[in-house]
Formats: sequence, C-alpha cells, structure tokens
Amino acid sequence: DPNSYSLDYLSHHAQSLKTNEPAKKIIFSPLFYDSDTYNSVKTAYTNLLRAAPIDIAAPQDTMGAGAVTTFAESAENFRALHDAVAQFPGREAWANVESYENHAYVRYPPTILRFSQQISAVQPYVSKIITFVYQNSLLVNPIFDSLYNDGGPNPAAERKKFYQDFTEYYSLLPTCGSLYYYNTQNNTCVKTAVFYGLASHKQCGLLNPPTCEANLNTVLPGKTTGICYQSLSACQAATASPSPSPTLQPSPSSTPTPPASVPPTPTPSQGPVPSVSPTANSADLNSDNKVDIFDYNILLTDFGKTGAAGWIKADIDKNGEVDIFDYNLLVTGFGK
Repeated sequence: DPNSYSLDYLSHHAQSLKTNEPAKKIIFSPLFYDSDTYNSVKTAYTNLLRAAPIDIAAPQDTMGAGAVTTFAESAENFRALHDAVAQFPGREAWANVESYENHAYVRYPPTILRFSQQISAVQPYVSKIITFVYQNSLLVNPIFDSLYNDGGPNPAAERKKFYQDFTEYYSLLPTCGSLYYYNTQNNTCVKTAVFYGLASHKQCGLLNPPTCEANLNTVLPGKTTGICYQSLSACQAATASPSPSPTLQPSPSSTPTPPASVPPTPTPSQGPVPSVSPTANSADLNSDNKVDIFDYNILLTDFGKTGAAGWIKADIDKNGEVDIFDYNLLVTGFGK
C-alpha cells in the first residue's frame, strides 16, 4: 500500500541513511510468505522502490522458516521481484536464501538437496545470492563451535558436513576441475590453467579432454603431445616410457650422428658388413626421392627392431634387423 505506515517508515529511514552516507548502498531483506502472489509482490516492491532510495532488494525466501513451502512459490515470488526492480534502472534484485531448518527451535543446516533446489528456484531472477544464516550452516572454524548456539546445542558436526556438501556440490574445492598435459619442452606433466569440470562434483568424471586438446593445439602448438589426461598419474603413466630422441633439424647438407645407444662403428665381433649393393634410393625410407633428416628419423624410430629380411624399409641391408649397418648405409646416401 503506497499510503501505509510501514512504507512511510521505511522511506523515512532510507532517506536518512542516504543523507548521512550517500556513497553507500542500502540493502533491504524482508520476508516472503505463502500468501504472497505475483501481483502482490510486484506491487509492493514497485511502491517501495518508488518511495525509498533502496539500492538492493534482497528478500529472504523464508523456506528455512517454513513461511514459503514450495520451490515453485519461491520462484514466482522472485520473478515478481525481478519485474518490479527492472522498472528502476540502477537498482538490484538479490535473493537471501535461508540455509537452515528448525529442529525444536534450534537452527540446523538444511540438506544440500533442499538448498540446491532453493538456489535453482531463484537464480534466474536475481544478480546475486546471499544466505541467512551463515553462522548456523557454513561457519566451520572450530573457534566458533561454542560461541553461537541460537538457543540450543551447537550443531557443529552438522555445519561441517553441510559445508563439505556445499563446497563439493558447487565445485568450490578444486578437486576435479583441471586436466593434465605433457609438455614436450621440459618433459613434464602440467596441470591446465583452465578448469574443464562441470557445475557439480557429481560430474567430475565428465571432464572434457577434446576441448582441452583443442586449446592445446591453439595455445601451445607443437609444445605438447596434444593429449589431455584426467589425472596427473594418468599423464605420468602414459608418458613414462623412454622418451624418443628429439627430432633433429639439421640443414640438408649436414650428416646425422648415430643414436647414442649404438656404437659409432661396428666391432669385429659384429662380423663384416654384409655384401649389399643398395640402389641409389634404398635409404630413401619415405620415398620422397631424397635421403634426408626425415629418413633418419624413420630409421631412428625403428632402430633395434627385428623381423624377416627386408620386412620394413629401415632394414636397408635386408638382414632382418635395423642396426648400425643400416645406419651406415643411410649416412653414406645422406643428401643424395
């Protein structure tokens, strides 16, 4: 009612506060009730904001006190609030979601299921959500366990459990948000700076490696293996095998050195070099009509493998093994 005593009282005090503290915002947090309707709520807040310099309307959803009993009613109340506040540019609509339930006149935390549904009901209509009563539900430092009991036994254990449930449900604890990738520049597994988890701890197993891998290709091209892993241990396990020798990039005229694990020249016990008359392109392992660093890298990859004579191109001398003799043949033809 624009002519009510309550509205006149609120307007007077709000004007007084603004006069004394013009730079500060005024927030108002009254209650909703089951008897409220969309029209009654919109009308009440329209009249209030027209009469009083209140910056933020943040009514309590009163679902903790039981004055509003369904999530649908709560959503309708805050839809009406939103539509009222939208008429006044610069004003804000917030929700004060009650995070308690009464047990014999003592406030205990709610279940995370109820609280999450309270939040879901109001979230589309407000720019910020606060809670009453924080000290009964989320204040978990042991120093407060004996300082606030609200007329009954202090529900310290229940508060700690609700805090854990809340932080896990809304992923405030970074337990599952990051993926890992292998950085080939320093040969280490690195945690992503971006979180790829979804909204709830229940979805931790649904992290999104394809999105992560697309980002790697964009942000760190050529500096990773291009694969994202769910955990550090998974990354380390996947990259624990001996790292391949780095790909060499000499000029076309340079000659590669043999693999470090191979003697630079064959010893007498290895027997004489097989009598092989390779063709001019026998060391052209990738068939691009030249013997270069790419052929060397192919031989390096296959070095030490055995099979039937000539089973792979890297077995240049066709003795059934990719060995120092194949290396020597490749070096002889390098650059041709």
